Amino acid sequence: MARVLAVGDCHAPVMLKEYPSFLEKIAEKHKTNKTVMIGDVADNCAMSFHTKSAGLRDPVAEYQKACEQIAELVNIFPYAHWLLGNHDCLPQRQLETVGVPESFLKNPGKIWNTGRWKVYERYTDLIIDGCIYRHGDKGRGGRMAALTAAKQEFTSLIQGHHHSQGGVEWFCNKRGTIFGCQTGSGVDHLAGAMAYGKRFSAKPILGCAVIIDGEQAIFEPMRTKK
Repeated sequence: MARVLAVGDCHAPVMLKEYPSFLEKIAEKHKTNKTVMIGDVADNCAMSFHTKSAGLRDPVAEYQKACEQIAELVNIFPYAHWLLGNHDCLPQRQLETVGVPESFLKNPGKIWNTGRWKVYERYTDLIIDGCIYRHGDKGRGGRMAALTAAKQEFTSLIQGHHHSQGGVEWFCNKRGTIFGCQTGSGVDHLAGAMAYGKRFSAKPILGCAVIIDGEQAIFEPMRTKK
């Protein structure tokens, strides 16, 4: 049985600078013994398929800045499970568009120097204490997408991906009780790489989640002036 810290989308290098210390405090508060990076640890904006300003088109500069932020996370959490998200996989996705085999690409753990983090391919469902952990870029969206996915699997489920969702909702029928948990995120929505979100009134819900023994889910919001 585990006490799991589920870390929200970080999107380095546009992760809020306060987010790592916040995560460390939550881990200490709940005495967690396992860490799951829910995905999109890296943003890879310069390699995205979307239109972007000239200042966001330098993948080398972005990589260097992102490495610094990811190193902070690795320093605090030297052991972690990393579920690759859609942004983490942008280098691979770009190679696929020009026909380069995946074997020509380094493992993300090597690219980002994450050391002993265990890396899982995109769309993986990681099972811990009977709960499903996934990035969240498969299945339906909508309000509290994690609960919708949990109902589909009829298993408690934890996911990220949807930055403007955070919290826990429960569902019960005659077969039993399950929960859906959205981890929130740690992104700075004012950063240029997040400019695509300006047109939406909903902004990222900052926070993370703690899952105890697969039975209790807690969402921890992060307070910030932003």
